[in-house]
Amino acid sequence: MFEDAGKYAAFFKMGIKDELAYVGDVIISLILRIGAPLVMLAVWYAIYLASGTATIGGFSLSQTYSYFFAVSLVAVFTVPSVLWMIQDDIQGGALGANLVRPVNYVLSTIVMDLSWGLLQAALIGVPMGVLLVLLLHIALSPMYLALFVSELAVALLLMYAIEMLIAALAIYLTYINSLYSAIYTAIAFISGMTLPLNFFPQWASGILQYALPFQILAYTPAATFIGAIAVPQALESTAVALAWALALSLAAALFWRHAMKRITIAGG
Repeated sequence: MFEDAGKYAAFFKMGIKDELAYVGDVIISLILRIGAPLVMLAVWYAIYLASGTATIGGFSLSQTYSYFFAVSLVAVFTVPSVLWMIQDDIQGGALGANLVRPVNYVLSTIVMDLSWGLLQAALIGVPMGVLLVLLLHIALSPMYLALFVSELAVALLLMYAIEMLIAALAIYLTYINSLYSAIYTAIAFISGMTLPLNFFPQWASGILQYALPFQILAYTPAATFIGAIAVPQALESTAVALAWALALSLAAALFWRHAMKRITIAGG
């Protein structure tokens, strides 16, 4: 068991070294992630001005600004790259060679990707979070911070499950960029990335927050970060997302087992 752990630790260290080779990109990414929501400030100002009301969906204009900055922060922690790593292996012909290694291919790929994600979180996410708290005057209590971190963990688990399901399809389809783009566009809309879920009609908002898991990818953690959601509501949404994430993880594992059999059969 410890020997296996050492093998995966090597993949983790390899991922850290690869990511450190692109420190300049990390700095540029931090600047862009903070600057990206600025583009929408004028748009939302015009929307609030035209509405003639101080709040929309319970959010003031300043809360809406803070929300979209928080969404950008959440994305730093919850957007893995494992799907593209696997697609590159399939298209480049490296999948077969990687499968014969004395480690689980899927797990080793996730571990390497996780190392990149943790380093990105340390170099981009934490500084960005501190800057947002200071610049936007966010009163992030220890309880809300702990809740925010737990929501990020569930969101990352859900994203890994979704990406591994799509990656398994790549074995059959080879090229899945268009499929991923379509799925991600839909997720961006129903998760609250493009529009806070409390801006939706009440019936739709209820379904998106308490029946589907995608709110954990944007709305719930972003609202938690800015203190715009009650703790019981956040806990309920997180529990729903966790149940979905575990179910989709199981489905991904079963799908990959079937896909591996297909590769074995095709290879004789």
